[in-house]
Amino acid sequence: MTGSGAPCTATAISAALESGQTVTNYVCADGWAAGSWTNGQADGAFILEAEGGTWAKPAQDPCGSASAGLPPVILEDGCAS
Repeated sequence: MTGSGAPCTATAISAALESGQTVTNYVCADGWAAGSWTNGQADGAFILEAEGGTWAKPAQDPCGSASAGLPPVILEDGCAS
């Protein structure tokens, strides 16, 4: 569990992704989760923020100028290089 109460599990993280996307790896740190997904046809990366005990997509894309204060491991795993 993170300090925010959102469980750091593939099941909990998957609930915040789009239908058909399967988590292939993930990491959690300081109320954030990041990793990669696949849907059988494409692969992608995600960053989620803990809100009220669940995971949600952040209001702004944290891979650009909104990345200040995010743990480096979250940016490394969740932002496309």
